[in-house]
Amino acid sequence: MIAAWGIDIILAVGVVRENGRKDHSAACGRQDILDLRQHLTTDLVGSVGHDNHRAVREITHGLPGLAALLVGSLTGILSAVGLAKLFGADRALLATLAPKSATTPIAMGIAESTGGEPSLTAVVVILTGILGAVLARPLMTLLGVKDRAARGFALGVACHGLGTAAAFEEGPEAGTLAGLAMGLNGFLTALLVPLVLRFF
Repeated sequence: MIAAWGIDIILAVGVVRENGRKDHSAACGRQDILDLRQHLTTDLVGSVGHDNHRAVREITHGLPGLAALLVGSLTGILSAVGLAKLFGADRALLATLAPKSATTPIAMGIAESTGGEPSLTAVVVILTGILGAVLARPLMTLLGVKDRAARGFALGVACHGLGTAAAFEEGPEAGTLAGLAMGLNGFLTALLVPLVLRFF
């Protein structure tokens, strides 16, 4: 569980850091794809302030945010399913563990629809959140991640609500991005888990 969670954080932060250094000009031509995200972003951070709105736009427009979200979500699913399969878990247990990085109500629904045990999924999700809230910030500090936007986004993707609460301790910018990442990750996890489980 700790190993799977740590992989989530490291990969999500790495993608945000690396893609954040690249030229964002390619994202300008995809305005039609970004319109819905723009409305969601504006609604989410409207009351938080101009600087935070800028940070959310940097992460969510174009490749960096999409890549970090996809890598973080897939890593959360694959790390749990891969480790469980390695130890001989059956398909029902794989379906129970796969949505561990989504928020509890979404994860329970995913587990139920894929043949898992929703009540056990809730326990796993809460454990993931607790571990993330306690260990994520020291781990990112150890890795040299100082950017609050990247830290918040990684916390939201890997550790859902409890990670978002921990992100708000770092400031409104990190907390806002954690909340956005948590919501987007829940949506993406619901799409990806059934696809990933077909291969196990």
